Amino acid sequence: MRTILFLLCAAPLLLRAQEAQTQLFECQQKAVQHFPRVKERELLQRIEADKLKNLSTARWPQNEVAAQATYQSAVPTLPIKLPGVSVVPVDKDQFRVSDETSLLLYDGGRTTAQKALVRALTLVEQQKTEVDIYAIRTEVTRLYANIVEADTRLELLQLLKQNVDDRITKVKAGVEAGTTLASNLLVLQAEALGVVQRIDEQRSTRKGLIAVMSIYTGDTLAAGTHFQMPALDAGLKDSITRPEMDLFQYQNSAYSVQRKLVDAGTRPQFKAFFQGGIGRPGLNILDNDVKAYYITGLKVSWSLGSFYTARRERDVLRRQQQIVDVQRESFELRVNAQLAKQKEEIARIRQQLQQDDEIIAVRTKVRDISAGQLDAGVITSSDYLIELNAQNQALTNQKLHQVQLVFAYIEYNLITG
Repeated sequence: MRTILFLLCAAPLLLRAQEAQTQLFECQQKAVQHFPRVKERELLQRIEADKLKNLSTARWPQNEVAAQATYQSAVPTLPIKLPGVSVVPVDKDQFRVSDETSLLLYDGGRTTAQKALVRALTLVEQQKTEVDIYAIRTEVTRLYANIVEADTRLELLQLLKQNVDDRITKVKAGVEAGTTLASNLLVLQAEALGVVQRIDEQRSTRKGLIAVMSIYTGDTLAAGTHFQMPALDAGLKDSITRPEMDLFQYQNSAYSVQRKLVDAGTRPQFKAFFQGGIGRPGLNILDNDVKAYYITGLKVSWSLGSFYTARRERDVLRRQQQIVDVQRESFELRVNAQLAKQKEEIARIRQQLQQDDEIIAVRTKVRDISAGQLDAGVITSSDYLIELNAQNQALTNQKLHQVQLVFAYIEYNLITG
C-alpha cells in the first residue's frame, strides 16, 4: 500500500523530469549553428587562402612562350656592292620561337598591398555575417520571451479555471439544496466555458511560437517542451560591443589599405629576365641560317599615367572613410536612444512590481469577501466573477511583469551587444 501511495505521489515529479526542457542559451546556440550564413565563415576563409596563394605567385619566375612565322615584302640589304664580297639576301619568310623567363625583383609594394586588401575585405565580409548572426540571436531571444509569456498566461488561466470550477461545485450544492438561484450556476458554467476557450486559444498561440522556434533552431520541439525562465541578471553593460562596430572598423581599414595600393601603383617595377630561342634569322639579321640565341638583363617599367589619377583616388577613399565614420556615429546615436528607452522600460517594470503585491493583496481580499457574499446569496455570480477576474488579472500582471523584467535586462544587453 505504501508503495502504491509513493508511486502516486511521485508520478507528477517523474513526468516533469521526463518532460523535454530547453534554455534560452541553448536555443540561441542551435539557431546560430542552423543559420545558413554560418557556412560563409569557412567559405570566406578558403577564398582568402586561394587569393593569397595566387598573389604569392607574383614573386615566382614567370614564363612566356612565343612563336611567330612571317612573310615580309622586304628584307635588309646592303645599299652598296663591295668588290669580291657576295652577300646572300635574307629570306623573306622568317620564323622565331622563344621562351622568356622573368623574375620580379621589386613591385613598389603592390603585392603586399594587394594581400593586405584581400585580408581586409575578407574581414569585412566575415563581419557582415556576424551582424546577421547577431540579428538571429536577437529574434530568437524575443521569440523565447513570447513563449515564456504564453506559458505564464496559460498557467494563470488554468488557475482561474480551477477557481471557477471550485465555485461551481459550491454553487451547484446550493442549487440542489434550494438555497441558491440556478441562474448563478449557469453564469459560472458559461464563465468556465469561456476560460476553456481562452486556454485553447493560448495553447494555439504557444504552438505557433514553438513551430517558429523549431524552424530557427532546426530542432523539432515537442508541444510539451518546457522553456525555462532565465535567471534575473541586473547587470547592465556600459559600452556598445555590437558586431556593427567592428564592421565599421574593418571597412575603414579596407579603405586605408586601398590608399596604400594606390601609392604602390605610382612606383616603378624592376624585373630580371632571360630570353632564349631559335629562329631564322637569329640575333644577326643578316644571317640566313637557323640560329639559337639568348638575351638576359634587367627591365624597369614605370607607369607615369598613375600620377594623373592617384591624388583623386586618395581623396575618394578618404571621403569613403568619412562616410563610414558618419554611419558609425549615426548607429551609436540610434543605439544610445534605444538604451535610454530600455532603461526607462526597466524602471517602469520595477515600479509596477513594487505595486503588484499590494494590488494582489487587496484584490484577493475582495474576491474572498465576494465568495462569502455569493455563498450567502447577497450577490450574484456575475458580481463574483467581476472580482475573481480582477484578482486573476492582478496575478497575471505580476507574473508578466516578472517575466518582462528578466527579458528587459536581456534586451538591454542585447542592444549593447
